[in-house]
Amino acid sequence: MVGLFGMAALLVFVVADALGYAVKTQIRRTVVTYRRMGRKRFVMAFALWMLWGAVCLYLGVQTGWPDAYGAHSVGRGAWLVWLWQSPALLKTGTFASDALFVWIWVIFPAVLAFSLWHVPRKISKAARSRRMH
Repeated sequence: MVGLFGMAALLVFVVADALGYAVKTQIRRTVVTYRRMGRKRFVMAFALWMLWGAVCLYLGVQTGWPDAYGAHSVGRGAWLVWLWQSPALLKTGTFASDALFVWIWVIFPAVLAFSLWHVPRKISKAARSRRMH
């Protein structure tokens, strides 16, 4: 029995075939991530990522970010431009602009904290696994 997830993955692969190899590769990575994390953690991580983006979008619309602050950039380097230009948000003094500044900068400490918590844990787990076998 293939199951609902298998059917959805098959449909996604068929659609991705029409879109090209890069999309199929990303979908395969997503499927692997889903299988590693499990349904509950994957859905929670995805929901948190969407919530983070929705709040950022809402605050951006409220403040006119990034166009009103000169942070015009797209592509991979856009995030660095946003970080570089984000202190301009603090000059307006509104709640939305201050909240957006914090929201933009909170991702780095969050990723750093997760890395400091998860990576040593994963290394020690692998070391324990090697000792037992």
